[in-house]
Order: sequence, then C-alpha cells, then structure tokens
Amino acid sequence: MCYTSNLQNITCQWNGSRYGVEKECKLFYKTGLSEEWTECPVHENFTDLSHFHGDESGKFRVKLNCTGTPLSRTFYTQDFTSIKIIKTSPPCHLRRAPNTDKLCLEWEAPLPSLGAHLQYEVGYRTSEDEAWMTAFSEGPKTATCLEVSTGSQYSIKVRTKPDGSIYSGHWSDWSDVLTCHTTTDIGGLLLVCIPVLMSVTAVILLSMYHNKLKQYFWPPVPNPDKVLQGFLTEISRQKWDPPLRSKLCSEETTASVVEIMSEDDVSELGKSLEEFAQLLSPGETISSGEQVAADINRQR
Repeated sequence: MCYTSNLQNITCQWNGSRYGVEKECKLFYKTGLSEEWTECPVHENFTDLSHFHGDESGKFRVKLNCTGTPLSRTFYTQDFTSIKIIKTSPPCHLRRAPNTDKLCLEWEAPLPSLGAHLQYEVGYRTSEDEAWMTAFSEGPKTATCLEVSTGSQYSIKVRTKPDGSIYSGHWSDWSDVLTCHTTTDIGGLLLVCIPVLMSVTAVILLSMYHNKLKQYFWPPVPNPDKVLQGFLTEISRQKWDPPLRSKLCSEETTASVVEIMSEDDVSELGKSLEEFAQLLSPGETISSGEQVAADINRQR
C-alpha cells in the first residue's frame, strides 16, 4: 500500500513474510510517461517500508521485486496520483471542550491545507472490555458532542480521512486515547426525582387521611344489633302510656219543663184545643183531636 501524508512524500509499505518465507524485497517507482524505474531505498529502521518524493500533480507507478527461494515474485500497482492516496497523521490535541454540560470534544486537523476536505470518526467506550462505539462529526468540523450516559467514565479517540470530493485516500491511525468523566445531570435528575417525590408525598397523605376519606365517601353501615339493643333499652326505661284520645264535642241538652196544672186549667186547655181543631180539615181534626185527647189523658 502506498500513501502520502503531506502531498510531497510518498510512503510504500508491504508484508515481506506473507507467504511464510522471509524474502528480500526492493521497491522501484517511475513517474509520468517515463519507462525508467528508480530504486527506492529501504527505511533504515523498517525493512518493509520505503519513501520517495512525489508532487501533487504527478502520476506514479510502483513495483515490488522480492527474491528468494523457492520463487521470486514481482508486484505492480496501478497508476495513481498523490491526491488519491492520502493518509494523514492522526488528529492532534484531542481534548474536552470547556464550559459544557455534555461530553463535547475538540481537536486539530492533522493537515491544515486539507482541513476543509477532511471528515472525522470518533470512537468511545466506557471500559476496556467493551467494543468501541463510533460517531461521525458533521463535515470538516473539528468538534462534536457525544450522546452518552451521565456519571460514567469514557475512553475516546479520533481519526480522519479525506471526504472524497477532491481528495481521497485511507483512514489515518487513531489518535491518543483521552479519558473523560461525565458529571451527573442535576437538572435531569431533578426532573426525574420531583415527580417521584410528589407521588410519594401523595401516597403518604392519602394513607394518613384514608380513614377520613373512606368515612366521607363510604359511610359505615350501622349494626342492626347495636341499634335495636339501644332502642329497646330506651323503651324499657319509659312507661308506655298511650295518649288518651278524647273527642271534644259540644252537646246541647234540651231541658224538659214539666208544668203542673190544675183541673180547671186542663179543662180550659181542652176547650182551646177543641176550638183549634175545628179550624183544621175534618180528617186532620179527628186525628189531631184524638192525639190531643190521648196526651191529656196520659197527663192525668
């Protein structure tokens, strides 16, 4: 694989022991339409890595010649330009943004000249046993905020690569790991605790006034035995004297007046009656006279 980190120098790296036998390999390159291959010296500290100079507008081709037993092998790359094989160094100065309640991060672009054409990926986890989770920042921004749990400790790292609009290439290596501790969200905690406290308070008050509310909404049914027992006891203490119902009425009695008369007076009364009877009709005279006579005889 060949890449450039600064658009000026190209680095090629390979695996010399891929086929199980250590081989001696040499790297050659050529530029443009040239047919002449130029040998690239091996890095003094790494036997599988070489560097050569290349400009931004040039086109290159590389071959790797490995000799050894039992076979010799030669590998070729396709033609490429430096702006398509960019692999920058990791972002630097990763830090937590100050004066923020969330877990927000800031860093610096590894290649300022390509700052507007880079994208970033952030990796984070809470412990070494967990897998890394990733998040992307928006565009070329060298800052982002993570949606993480409060009250936890996180390990964070970041890497970058060109966005592919003009420049393209490979992901950089990860930056140094940053450790951040997220504080507890007091506001969110209060929003959770206040309804809970209100519910607990309401339950306590309801338990205190439960009996009163129960008696108010559902009054107790009286015990018939107790009610009748008190009623009968009250009756036994009193005399049962039914009220006399007397009918007040005014009755007028007619007094009977008995008049004692002498025989002369009676004879005169009889004559008067006879004279009165003559004034009546014949039938009425007879009956009336008989009745008068009978009354006189009874008086006698």
